[in-house]
Amino acid sequence: MTFDLKRAHPLDRLRVFYSGALPAVEVSGSRDGETWEALASVPGESAGEDVRDVTVPLTGRHRYVRLDFAAGRAGERLELCEVEIWAPPPG
Repeated sequence: MTFDLKRAHPLDRLRVFYSGALPAVEVSGSRDGETWEALASVPGESAGEDVRDVTVPLTGRHRYVRLDFAAGRAGERLELCEVEIWAPPPG
């Protein structure tokens, strides 16, 4: 899953809201959409029927943010509710 922020922004954190089984996730950033830099990784975890969120610190200035999800187990369900990409506060 790739997000185009339309121009490079300084990144502070990524927040993912989900239900079900979240597989491991690799987060990458890019300025041009071709050369990618690994920014963070998230281990897999399960929320069951609840909605949970995971926050990942990010650094660097990027136009694109990509989430690469590991393969889930057969029969497991993932409902991705919301993804937030945050910049550092001004100042």
